[in-house]
Amino acid sequence: MAIDLLEREVMGLPEEDILRVIEFVRFIKYEAAQKKAKSPKRVPGHYSDQLLYIADDFDDTPEGFEEYM
Repeated sequence: MAIDLLEREVMGLPEEDILRVIEFVRFIKYEAAQKKAKSPKRVPGHYSDQLLYIADDFDDTPEGFEEYM
């Protein structure tokens, strides 16, 4: 298991280094929590009622771009 491997790796380190490992583990947990908090679930159609106007010629090719179509 990963816990056993971690324990074997830490065994024999000075206490100061063990404390550094603990701080790093806490940092990893904090970072994971921040990533989870920053990505709210997206809802389709959230701004569907915000569109006020689209020009009548919205789908027409703009002048000067005919050769690219």
